[in-house]
Amino acid sequence: MNQSQSESSASQGADAPDGSESEASRHEEPRQPSRPRQAADDAAQLQESIEAHYEELEEQYDELRAVLDDYNRSAREFIRNHPGMCIAGALGFGYMVGRLASRRWLK
Repeated sequence: MNQSQSESSASQGADAPDGSESEASRHEEPRQPSRPRQAADDAAQLQESIEAHYEELEEQYDELRAVLDDYNRSAREFIRNHPGMCIAGALGFGYMVGRLASRRWLK
């Protein structure tokens, strides 16, 4: 057998000349079926983890939305009950922001 033939048979993982399997092919066969199975198990675990985190985030979102709805309702009620105070506060806040901005940009 010349060198090119031995390289091609070694690279193809062919059987040994005496009819027995080569060392490389014996070790690869049991691992090949387990790889897809392991990948499927990993994918299933990943999917379960993502679903659990999604449900947790969804619950947190619902809680946050309820809190923000309460704050919005309180703010609207306060503005309806005290419109003059809200206008005065907005004017005062605008005046202070204007003073600070004019000092900073004029220098």
